[in-house]
Amino acid sequence: MPSYKNVLAWAQRNERHLGAVVFVTGFITDIFTFGELGLSWVSLLFIGYIVLTGIAIIFTHHSHSQSQLAESTPRRTTRIVAPLVAQFFIGSLLSGTLIFYARSATLFVSWPFLILLIAIFVGNEYFRKYKERLTFQAIQFFLVVYAYTLFAFPFYTHTLTKQTFLYSSLVAVSLSFTFFLILFFVGKKRFLESFTRLFTACTFLTALLIGSYYTGILPPLPLSLKDVGVYHSLERTNGTYVLTQEVSTPWYLPFAPTVMHIQAGEPLYGYSAVFAPGSFSTNLIHAWEKYDVVQKKWIPQSKVAFTLSGGRNDGYRGYSYITNATPGPWRLSVLSESEQVLGRVQFEVQQVDTEPTLETVIK
Repeated sequence: MPSYKNVLAWAQRNERHLGAVVFVTGFITDIFTFGELGLSWVSLLFIGYIVLTGIAIIFTHHSHSQSQLAESTPRRTTRIVAPLVAQFFIGSLLSGTLIFYARSATLFVSWPFLILLIAIFVGNEYFRKYKERLTFQAIQFFLVVYAYTLFAFPFYTHTLTKQTFLYSSLVAVSLSFTFFLILFFVGKKRFLESFTRLFTACTFLTALLIGSYYTGILPPLPLSLKDVGVYHSLERTNGTYVLTQEVSTPWYLPFAPTVMHIQAGEPLYGYSAVFAPGSFSTNLIHAWEKYDVVQKKWIPQSKVAFTLSGGRNDGYRGYSYITNATPGPWRLSVLSESEQVLGRVQFEVQQVDTEPTLETVIK
């Protein structure tokens, strides 16, 4: 039976591999956890993980700052175990962040932000020296605090405006600054050695997130698009939407382009379902656009706004329609009040003389 000291020695020798295993374990574990829980529980879980991550980073920083002292078993345990605990919870937080940011906007809209999170996931393997690791873990902590605040602030204030985003950013930066101040007092010398890199990285991330918001890359959490589509007809009956669409594309042609065959003057209906927490109310926009092959850009054709009321598990349903769908490429985008893209559907309009074969779907 190996002794406790032998186990510590083994863990220290294999710290690089253990860190990777623990990080991936935390990441994979909460892919399932965050997907199953309600938003209120997810919010509490995020807070708990953030607190535990901060404590683990502080203990790691403290143990390294006291390296001139004789290394007792408790101090050695902290030096080895605390970074692994931080790795686990950072992995958990990043997986939760990826899940909720990915499902709240289409991949084609939010891919730069997802790439940023994946880059942090990969970079975790390359920063192993203490100075680099402190900086990198502090940057990760800053990012997950910022990401959580952007998610939670609208959830608690029931608003989703540009002012809400700016207040969220201010709260995130203030919380992170307080955490960095604690690190400074715990180990001034080692913290100051990392300060320039940490300050530069956090400034860059702040500018990147603000820029992503105003360019529509950052999805408008806590809203989540459940369904969007374009149909030939729409009728509300007894609390349901009865829609007609052209016969579905065969399963073996998943990437076949969507074509809407319409007769002259026939309207097209856009339908969407957007989830929001209970008591949450905001405006949504259906934006219809047609692609101009000469100018090589999307030209706005119509915008329809309506009020969303949260609480329905399958999402708040809304619709709009157009009557001037001329032949060519079109798209329907579902936007937040501040015109961030929750999702969109692209299709081709072709004019025909006879009605195509249609099928009925109920939403």
